[in-house]
Amino acid sequence: MGRTIRLQCRECGKKFDKPKGEYNRWIRKGRDYFFCSYSCASKHSNCSKAIPMTVKKCPHCGKEFETKIRGKRSRKYCSRKCAGTHSAARQHNSIETRRKLSKSISRKWKDPEYATKCSRSQARAQYFTSTGERELREFFQTTYPSQNWTYGGRLIVDGFSISRDLYSDTLKVCIEYDGIWHFIDIKGQLEDKQAKDAALLKWCGENSYRLIRIEDEIYKEDPSFWQKRIAYEVEMGDQDYTIFYRPKHTKH
Repeated sequence: MGRTIRLQCRECGKKFDKPKGEYNRWIRKGRDYFFCSYSCASKHSNCSKAIPMTVKKCPHCGKEFETKIRGKRSRKYCSRKCAGTHSAARQHNSIETRRKLSKSISRKWKDPEYATKCSRSQARAQYFTSTGERELREFFQTTYPSQNWTYGGRLIVDGFSISRDLYSDTLKVCIEYDGIWHFIDIKGQLEDKQAKDAALLKWCGENSYRLIRIEDEIYKEDPSFWQKRIAYEVEMGDQDYTIFYRPKHTKH
């Protein structure tokens, strides 16, 4: 047998013999420490990869505790009880905050200038609104600025969240531009869409608003004509609910 050399395990401190040839080979590679077994080598490797600990303060009770700096096991609270209690308190506060914010936003949306300049409305008009609806909106806002035409906002009616396409609080008139999704079931949305349409009609009746609906296909045939026709209906019409649909869609 070849010669051996006596070494000390870096992990457990145990003395052990290692072949001198193997020892010299590892020394040439730059290693100056050795282990008595694979188990000690694995323990040392795992410890070197361990995430360091840090001291945090519990945001609920203020108690200090140790946890890992990062990773899934990095805790925010000292116990599950504090985590649950603090989460419930935050949820209650967030609900109250949303209620206050909703009231504040509702007041702002009543200002036509705010509604027009609001970035969300601008984004919606640019990316989520059809060309015909934008044309109709721009026509009324530029032609009749004193009537304070605006759009967007948020109404909660019978549990539905409703955003109006175009309306004037000065005249108490709403104009809705109805695309194909108001008449044909696309990915199961028809029932919900028609329920929202019915909820808006109910809201208009309860708040003394006139409601005018125009079908997208009809409008596109002659936009200039329909802009003037709807403007005439706004000024001279006497019905609470007016629809400009093709015959097959009149039963709405």
